[in-house]
Amino acid sequence: QKSVSLMAVMMEDRRLYDAHDRATRKALSELERFAAIQTRQGHYKHRHTTGNLCAAAFRHDASRELDPQLHTHFVIANVTWDAASQRWLALETHDIFKAIRYSGKVYQNELARECRSLGYEIEQTRNDKGWVEGFEIKGVSEELRLRYSKRRAEVEAAIDKFTNERGRRPNAAEISQ
Repeated sequence: QKSVSLMAVMMEDRRLYDAHDRATRKALSELERFAAIQTRQGHYKHRHTTGNLCAAAFRHDASRELDPQLHTHFVIANVTWDAASQRWLALETHDIFKAIRYSGKVYQNELARECRSLGYEIEQTRNDKGWVEGFEIKGVSEELRLRYSKRRAEVEAAIDKFTNERGRRPNAAEISQ
């Protein structure tokens, strides 16, 4: 949420850094619940949940364009500890990939809760269809949020260009690219 980044970085509210860290840990903890291995017995495959990941977190407070953007990158190794065999085994990634959006929503909800507990009022943000997409801290204007969203503006311009050239909106993978 851009308003959280602005209040944390520009207004130097260090409590929001801590809130962000707690929210990311909660989201990663939820994602860990989906960690599993796959074993074979003859022709049959068995999936066993391990519930743990080997990951490193790297927190940043600026975007590529040097706008305030509090965010964390996680590097997750393709291994999980299997207590039954007492060794590290390859992570079965199917359910992890499916749960990424879920863990992102856990992060958003946890961060919103943290912001409210710090005394901030929040307001929900909605998409064109009226669905709740997230939140912002009340009182941080949209004009200010847009001024410090140069990267988002670049992405939106690229989406518009793609749409004009191809006659359709890009899908998520194309936007990411």
